[in-house]
Amino acid sequence: FFDLADTIITVRSLIRQAWTTHRWDERPHRRP
Repeated sequence: FFDLADTIITVRSLIRQAWTTHRWDERPHRRP
């Protein structure tokens, strides 16, 4: 369970970072 949770957190973080970067290129709405 711990490994699964850690993997989910890591993947989610990477996806969120990539999504934020992509969104930033589209239109700067919010800044972290």
